[in-house]
Amino acid sequence: MWGVFAEMRLPHLLFADTTLFFLLMALSICAWARYVVAYLDMSGWMRRSMLWAGYGLLAVFVVALTVNCFTGIFFRINAQGEYSAGPFRHLVYALLIAFNMFGSGLTLAKLLHTEGTIRRRNKMVFAFGITMTVAIALQFCDAFLPLYSIGCLFGCCLLHVFVFEDERDEMLQKEMLAREYKAQLEAEHKANQAKSLFFSTVSHDIRTPLNAILGFSELLERGVSDADERTRYISSIR
Repeated sequence: MWGVFAEMRLPHLLFADTTLFFLLMALSICAWARYVVAYLDMSGWMRRSMLWAGYGLLAVFVVALTVNCFTGIFFRINAQGEYSAGPFRHLVYALLIAFNMFGSGLTLAKLLHTEGTIRRRNKMVFAFGITMTVAIALQFCDAFLPLYSIGCLFGCCLLHVFVFEDERDEMLQKEMLAREYKAQLEAEHKANQAKSLFFSTVSHDIRTPLNAILGFSELLERGVSDADERTRYISSIR
């Protein structure tokens, strides 16, 4: 739309569209800070500093764009639809570079002390931060080249690749856990069957001699006058 408005020489729409572009840029930075904190499971001062940096940049953009409506400190668009950058635009881009370098530094610190999935995630965020740092630095050279947008597109491609790998690994892990759980249930079922068979066999083997013991004991309790017969009963019980 910016190109269309510029060709048609509509300065007011150009100004609104440019303001919207920078506002969306600020919102994307804030969203990225929140995503990194959740994706890397940051905690403590790392989490707070990353979030505050994202919210701080959003506040700076909102204030600068609001003031720009009256002063043109961020950018200017004249009656002929020609764009020119204000001094605050360079400051904001410098803050963006600092933000991405700060995020890359945090992820690099975590990268050196983690393994597995978390290490791979830190690699992705580090690569994204470096990509955006280079793109913003190059954006200083020419305001009309879409280098920032290209950096975002390339970084999002990296993001999708890593997220896809995480989802694939998570799915494989769930399948493996499901197989292990099924095998465990089958083992428990077999163990219960063996235990039931054991108790049924043992109870039968115990019940048979107990009946004989109880029977001979009852005969002895009633009294047996014959000594040989009493001795035979006692021997049978033993």
